[in-house]
Amino acid sequence: MHVLVTGGCGFIGSYLVDALIERGHDVVVFDRDQPSLHQNNKATYLQGDIRENLDELMEKRFEVVFHYAAEVGSGLSMAEPLKFVHANSYGTANLLEAIRREGSVKKVIIASSSTVMGEATCRCPEHGVVYPGLRQISQLERAEWELKCPVCDQEVKAVAMDEDRPLRPTTIYGMSKKDQEEMCLLLGRAWDLPVVAFRFFAVYGPRQSLRNPYTGVLALFATRLFAGYPINHYEDGGQLKDYIYIEDIVRANMLALETNGGDGQVFNLGTGIPHTIRQVAEKLRALIDPDLDINCTGQYRPGDARHGWADTDSARRSLGWEPSVSFDDGLKELVSWLRVLPKDVIDDAVENFQAAERYAESLGMAL
Repeated sequence: MHVLVTGGCGFIGSYLVDALIERGHDVVVFDRDQPSLHQNNKATYLQGDIRENLDELMEKRFEVVFHYAAEVGSGLSMAEPLKFVHANSYGTANLLEAIRREGSVKKVIIASSSTVMGEATCRCPEHGVVYPGLRQISQLERAEWELKCPVCDQEVKAVAMDEDRPLRPTTIYGMSKKDQEEMCLLLGRAWDLPVVAFRFFAVYGPRQSLRNPYTGVLALFATRLFAGYPINHYEDGGQLKDYIYIEDIVRANMLALETNGGDGQVFNLGTGIPHTIRQVAEKLRALIDPDLDINCTGQYRPGDARHGWADTDSARRSLGWEPSVSFDDGLKELVSWLRVLPKDVIDDAVENFQAAERYAESLGMAL
């Protein structure tokens, strides 16, 4: 099968390329970046921008497109909205029009994000299931971190997020991923083109980009520990998040490629088992350097969702998929990979994040 992977030089994209090659597919990678150390020599790499004319690319007559090209970074998207809307919303529309004009593509599989849903799904003792919006600044200034019912203002309990809940992104990044997801599904129905959309929760594992300051809290915490710095976390550390190992993400994508059970649908991909930020920090510290501190700063970022983890029942029913790698086992794999990296790579990762923080602060935003 002739397959196109946009964004195939990225973390998840590079794993997809390897899996597709292993299954005997002919793979073309289209990415604005040059191939990295993880380049697969059996794939063809083309450098380009998803926003440019793609007719020459599509003349290669692909049967399947994995669309993973995107601008990432929730915090920065609030300071540079045009950059994100242009790359994610316009870029996806541009790709879809090129697919329609050429006519050979038989399936599109797209990377969406849990950020399209916004703040957690919650249950109020009095009003049942509710969807709190962003917490008010006045609440955060009082260090009242937990979510409250939008009807009665009582504290509520977060529950797993399913695919049918309202989509209420809290950042431009989340809004642009919602655009990508909905455009692909809507036009797929109109054009009789099977589309599968995956809403990823926090994906982690070896080969994560350490040069990208938005790579995720696991890599950021771990690189700080390896560099000899304490971990500093926001709020009280009680934020509940869902972390999914890269191998489980790839397996879901292969199921979407090889079966039609997910066609026309969107799926949450997470473990369904949340961990607090404090628990994450403690687990990493135990694996890397138990002598380093974990500092609760009490600071906050106004656009942060407090909680969020996946209800994965739909993926189980339609794709026969379920996560197979436990959080503890996945963390060990991540730490083992980081442990053998040169010290200058770890130090550069820490400096990259600090530089990105300074840049975001100069724009009046939190990273």
